[in-house]
Amino acid sequence: MAINPPVTSPTAAASDGSREPVRSAPAPETPAMVPNLYQRLIAVRLALGGSIPKGGTAPQVMGGFKFVEWDDVAERIGTLLAENGIVMLPSMPSCEVAQAGTTASGKPIYRATAPLAYELINADVPEDRTVITWIGSGDDSGDKAIQKAGTSGTKYMLLKLFLLGGTGVADADANGEDSRLDHPAAAPAITKQRPANGSKPKVVAKSLTGHGCPECGKGNLEHVRWDNGGERIACTNWRECRYRENVAPVPADEQP
Repeated sequence: MAINPPVTSPTAAASDGSREPVRSAPAPETPAMVPNLYQRLIAVRLALGGSIPKGGTAPQVMGGFKFVEWDDVAERIGTLLAENGIVMLPSMPSCEVAQAGTTASGKPIYRATAPLAYELINADVPEDRTVITWIGSGDDSGDKAIQKAGTSGTKYMLLKLFLLGGTGVADADANGEDSRLDHPAAAPAITKQRPANGSKPKVVAKSLTGHGCPECGKGNLEHVRWDNGGERIACTNWRECRYRENVAPVPADEQP
């Protein structure tokens, strides 16, 4: 029976004539691929799952509808951007502030409208970056109109960037109804007599609700009351947005 000789490690001759084992150098490691900015944005979108729960509830005078709060957007998306190595640098190059109306007590309401820019940067490759522009608008009777414009603009920019919706809300285009599908029914109508002189109802009070418009994302919601008992929630961005919701509707022939 043939016997194979044992296999020994190759050796090389040393300078003194002895032989040493030959050691091979390890193969170079393949460098890891660094995700680019767009791949990181995709990872954020997949982690979000397509929606952010509507954790906010409007006052009953506004209908008690649900909405996505800024704090939820900032916490959820901000955390995922950091985890995926994306830096966001916001800026407000300019801002216009003008009086948009008055409160019930006659105090002026100021509206701030500002162009906003958001630079998204790959933290591992800083030259890999892009800029997104947006418009923000906010109303306030104090000194917070500019801050509201920045907050509202950032909130809706992030929701649109990642194509996010609120959970439990049907697409308005699916059934032809407006976007307020999850709002409760309006309060029963309150019938009031038209003034004896036949004039149209007059606005007797206006007050900001402290909530942004869920339809255009630019204006704030305002509670308007007329002398015939009618009440309505309307967007202050009335030149562009037709958001209206009756709180205490009046007959059609008495509508202002």
